[in-house]
Amino acid sequence: MTGVQTCALPICFPVTIGAGYIPNYNEQCQIAKIGTLVNRMQYFRPDLIIVDEAHHAVSPTYKKIIENYNNAMVLGVTATPVRTNGQGLDDVFDDLIVGSSIQELTDLGYLVRPRILFHQIIYN
Repeated sequence: MTGVQTCALPICFPVTIGAGYIPNYNEQCQIAKIGTLVNRMQYFRPDLIIVDEAHHAVSPTYKKIIENYNNAMVLGVTATPVRTNGQGLDDVFDDLIVGSSIQELTDLGYLVRPRILFHQIIYN
């Protein structure tokens, strides 16, 4: 789910905001898709905004939301911090923290080594 999560610190139990859900804007943690949140920004005053798929955060809709909540901390998470158009994320985020690689996590015992199976296809 690509979207933005707004949450009051320190702990919250998420409530979904969107079509088909009964809104409860008093809950500490609200989860919404980007299109829903941009149309309901007046109901929220978040302390923290978590942007999933943060490489989208430089788009006009995301920036509108982030700029609207200029006192909130913004945390972006993404597996693809390099955009195909070359635009950086430094308009929205101050720092990039690079996580461990799959190889590092495997070497440390957090992941198992993959077992790769394949079927050979013979063309006539």
